[in-house]
Amino acid sequence: MTLVTDLSLYAVYIRLLFGETFLSRASAFLWRFNGRAFLVSNWHNFSGRKPIVGAKDDLSPRSDTGGIPDTVECVFYRDRLSGGQPVGAGQIFYPDRFPLTDDAGQPLYKEHPFAPRVDIAALPIELHSHVIPYFLNEYPFDENVDLYASQDVFIVGFPFGPITGTPLPIWKRGSIASEPRMPIDGLNKVFVDTAGRRGMSGSFVIAQHNGLFHPQGKPSFIGVAKRLFGIYSGRVHPSATEAQLGIVWHREEIDKTVQRGKTHPQS
Repeated sequence: MTLVTDLSLYAVYIRLLFGETFLSRASAFLWRFNGRAFLVSNWHNFSGRKPIVGAKDDLSPRSDTGGIPDTVECVFYRDRLSGGQPVGAGQIFYPDRFPLTDDAGQPLYKEHPFAPRVDIAALPIELHSHVIPYFLNEYPFDENVDLYASQDVFIVGFPFGPITGTPLPIWKRGSIASEPRMPIDGLNKVFVDTAGRRGMSGSFVIAQHNGLFHPQGKPSFIGVAKRLFGIYSGRVHPSATEAQLGIVWHREEIDKTVQRGKTHPQS
């Protein structure tokens, strides 16, 4: 029996800073492409600006301070202490900081080709040699799982920050609320039925199938199968008194960001 669900180790808690001033908290995960490590989260987290939702065009700063982040602090797992001593009980949590902008204030992260309408960004980073990396795109998901309306999903991230006492995520349950292969606003996103909270932005989303499963080329079985659905990007209606719909961008849009994304100057 394991003490921690293996996929929980893939969620990364982040804090967005301007200098030493705290601006916001959010969620992220690691992705590897061509041997390079990327920290993936939402564009609005890294840019510090409000995303475009539907016809609404408001790129003003999200933070009440009006600040735009220049640094992201991440909590990773390490197998050694800062002095190089091995960790006797397995792994420790340790924060690392990476610049989001260069000396001229220009972003270092890749934006999705259609950002900010597609709310994804990827920051290339160099991991410390003692960090144990968990790259989400290398996890053995079952890509044969079909996506369908009403299907269970789990948003794996950090609502309200690390409220468990450790940087281990919360698995927030929801369901697919729109037809998953029908574009919304002409974009590759899906609505999920869940009560979102601050800090969940940038969480990875898992679609889960329970019961009889027919994987292609393999014997059928009864059990649980998981597929990487995409990345959570906030709510359509933020009011807690309204029916809340969350936004999930398909996994393919993460690939596009990492592989074909560009760095654009901030205005």
